[in-house]
Amino acid sequence: VFFLNYVPYLLPIPQKGPRDRPSPEMWAPGFHRLRRLIEEHSPALIITFGKKLHSNLLTDSKANGLIIKSPTSNGGGPSWWATGKVDLNGHDVRFLHLRHPASRGFLGQSAFGPIIEKQLKKVGGRPFLNSN
Repeated sequence: VFFLNYVPYLLPIPQKGPRDRPSPEMWAPGFHRLRRLIEEHSPALIITFGKKLHSNLLTDSKANGLIIKSPTSNGGGPSWWATGKVDLNGHDVRFLHLRHPASRGFLGQSAFGPIIEKQLKKVGGRPFLNSN
C-alpha cells in the first residue's frame, strides 16, 4: 500500500474558500511522481480520490502518451466512480477513481467498499471488508 499526494503542495493561506483548488502549476509535477511510483513498484491497482484529480490524470496521461484503456463510469451522483487501465512499460495498471472524502455527499465505505472490493478481485487482491 502506498500513499501519494498527487499535488505535493499546501494551498496558500488565506484560501478563497473551502473548495479552493490547486493552480495548474501545482498539478504539474503530480503525473511524473505517479509515473515514477508505478515504474518503481508496479502496483496492480491505484485508487484516486476526487473528480478534479481524475480529469487532471486523464489530461496528463494523454499529454504524456499514455492512453487510459477501457474507461468506465457510473455517470455521476453522490456515488460517482470511474475505472480505467494503462499499459506502462508492459505492465497493466488498473485505476479506480472515487469522489473525494471531503466532497459534499461523500458516502464512504457503504457506497465505495463494494466497488473497491470488485476492483481488488480483478487484480487478485484480498478482500478487506468484513463479509459477515
